[in-house]
Amino acid sequence: MRQIQAMAAAVLLIASCAIAQSGTDLKYTGTVKGANVLVRSGPNTSAYECDKLSALTKVQVVGKLQDWLKIMPTDGCFSVVAKSFVVADADGKAGTIKGDNVNIRAYGEKANVADFNALSLHVQLSKGAKVSILGTISDSRGAAWYKIVPPKDSYYWISDKYVTRPGEAAVPVVEDPREVATRPAVRPPDGEGPSARPPATQPALPAVTTEHLALYNALEKELIAEFQKPAEQRNLAALLAKFKAADLPAGSRIRSQINEMTAAIEKAIEMDRQRQQVSDNLSKTTDKQDDLARQLAELQNKRVEIERTPKYAARGVLSASEIYSGGPLAARRFILRDIKTNRVNAYIQSTGAGAIDLSTYIGSEVGVYGKVSFVKELGLEVVDVQKVDVLTADVKLPPLSQATVVAGPKIVPKVAPTIPTQTQPVFIPDPEPKPEPKPEPKPEPKPEPKPEPKPEPKPEPKPEPKPDPEPKPLVNPNPATTEPAFVVPHPPPATQKVPLLPEGEMEPLNTPKGEREFD
Repeated sequence: MRQIQAMAAAVLLIASCAIAQSGTDLKYTGTVKGANVLVRSGPNTSAYECDKLSALTKVQVVGKLQDWLKIMPTDGCFSVVAKSFVVADADGKAGTIKGDNVNIRAYGEKANVADFNALSLHVQLSKGAKVSILGTISDSRGAAWYKIVPPKDSYYWISDKYVTRPGEAAVPVVEDPREVATRPAVRPPDGEGPSARPPATQPALPAVTTEHLALYNALEKELIAEFQKPAEQRNLAALLAKFKAADLPAGSRIRSQINEMTAAIEKAIEMDRQRQQVSDNLSKTTDKQDDLARQLAELQNKRVEIERTPKYAARGVLSASEIYSGGPLAARRFILRDIKTNRVNAYIQSTGAGAIDLSTYIGSEVGVYGKVSFVKELGLEVVDVQKVDVLTADVKLPPLSQATVVAGPKIVPKVAPTIPTQTQPVFIPDPEPKPEPKPEPKPEPKPEPKPEPKPEPKPEPKPEPKPDPEPKPLVNPNPATTEPAFVVPHPPPATQKVPLLPEGEMEPLNTPKGEREFD
């Protein structure tokens, strides 16, 4: 915000006005030394001249900036204001400003500036301010201006080397041709002032009409009003369009100032865009932080819920055991069955100090806490209960005939061998040996025909040996016994769907797990 306001102020104020208010404050009456010393509109040699002073002329010094003295207006200095912004009184010697922030510009008898819009700005007057009118003057474009007495805070400048302070001896100086006029110090008679000078060498400026000035002042006023609004209420885009569409003479002073204001508006728009982008990024970051905060809260709630979930030693529908009914030597046990399958999950009991009457929970689905032990003979866990949580009351389990479980390894009892009743050993004959097949003879190559030899006498064939008679099996003296010596049963498959067994015929379904305790 401060950057934009400073930029707008730089566009609206002419540099000479700011310079006129600067410098070290001094207040004394000085004496001009030298001839034809120039009084300028600003503290530099490029500022146009307004008056010309002779030696021993008195000047009122009010400040200093480097080598330049700020002085009150001299007799030859005056100010000008556009006639269209002044309502003159009946006598024409005074007038009233009828606009806001009307520019009052520095001028003088020795000034030679064709376009009055290029004059240095003295001050700005508000609506209703009074001015003393000295006369009427026109610039090279024919625009009408009022010559007025310089208002308060209007100052001019002179080189300090040509002014002596009170009590200071006048020391001869080397005159600077830029600060000392070369024309005679004698004031020309009326009507022979500026017109008697040689023609100006500066190029002619474009013509600026009253309409152009009115447009310039309107744009300037609108710019000030727009920047006085809060940043979020400004419409700089529309203002920029008006400045770019302004029809002002190219190369004129007002065209140059409008261009500077246009550049300032564009820079302000860019700064607003960057500020909005930063705001959007900040908003997105805030949304992401909120989303992450929500996710973290959900995770924390889930963690708390998990931590609060009970970890039971065993869980199921409680029923009384028909086998372990209790007594002086053994504790009474109960059974926990699965609510869906009727499968036995564990045995439970409650012993020691603070024992719980578990019979009050028969028929309810419960979760129990306590010390867990695995009983190998049962193939199940036995929980010594310390606390009971009722999960569901009055549960009806499915019938045993409908509940099935996957059985573990089937324990097959050993079958004792059957001992025959005969008193004599039974001999089982050996099986007959099977004759080995004879290999087929390989075909021999046919020999070449030879002369047939004489036939030899054939030998007599040997008689074949008779096979031994097959041994006859011994006759069993007890023909009533026909069972073999041993009977080997075939085991059933390892896993199969079997109906759930009653409590007394249950098979172990778990492996030993040792003892553990659930709090």
